[in-house]
Amino acid sequence: MLNNKVNAVIDSSFWINLSRVDLTKYLLDYFTIYSTIKVKEELFDFYERRGYFSKDSYLFKLYLEADFIILKDLKEITLKIKQELSKDSGELYSAALLKEIGGVFLTDDKGALNFCKNNNLFAITSVYLIVRLYKDNLISKEKAKFSIMRLKGKISNIHIQSALKDL
Repeated sequence: MLNNKVNAVIDSSFWINLSRVDLTKYLLDYFTIYSTIKVKEELFDFYERRGYFSKDSYLFKLYLEADFIILKDLKEITLKIKQELSKDSGELYSAALLKEIGGVFLTDDKGALNFCKNNNLFAITSVYLIVRLYKDNLISKEKAKFSIMRLKGKISNIHIQSALKDL
């Protein structure tokens, strides 16, 4: 566990995956979590279309209401970011916020991960966080393996295999 919390900008892919394996509560041990309005809209889209919240969007709503997630408006999105990430995506807005406030990018999106790599920004995938939780003795090895395997098909197999190897 970290002694000091780090600023982290979260995107919908990471939130959905961590919700899928019931590990969102551990984010608060490590990070001060920031999100953009665009990511909130992406997560709440399910509610808009179906009239009820999915598990991940409901958890996001609860975290927002409890002030565990800080919603932040952007000052600007640079042309460089616009050219490297999908137009009008949560990742685009999250990357711009990350550049603005600093910290780490919590994402499982391939484009966002490449953006971070190309721009010397630190990114953490959900499976990397799961490995960290195990190494910090917050979850068992069995829970870590089970959680990582539940994300198979949701994120890159390279990340899955690397995480399993790191356990």
